[in-house]
Amino acid sequence: MKKFLTIKEASDFLGVSEKTVRRRLKSGQLVGRLEGKYLIDNRSLRGLKDKMSSRVDRLDNLVQLKEFKRQINDLIYQVKEAREESRELRSIIYNLAEMLPKALPSPKKRWWKWWEK
Repeated sequence: MKKFLTIKEASDFLGVSEKTVRRRLKSGQLVGRLEGKYLIDNRSLRGLKDKMSSRVDRLDNLVQLKEFKRQINDLIYQVKEAREESRELRSIIYNLAEMLPKALPSPKKRWWKWWEK
């Protein structure tokens, strides 16, 4: 790769507009020199690209973090729903267990225990 790039080449390399490259030259984020047209130092371009990619990585991490938080909230909601359903089912089972002795026929007296009531 060349030691110095034009503004057009630098914008292509960084994936930004030429206007953005000029703004970054003016702010000091990029190092360049004027020789009829601006020539930008390749090392400063690589440094800025690394910073930009680490910023993109951080943004990706934030997006993933938000997605994980959403998934956690969904799971918490599902657990609460499952607990409520479990409570309702336990209540139904308890009520049915209480009704069961009443629903079954009483056992017949055995003929050899006629003296017991």
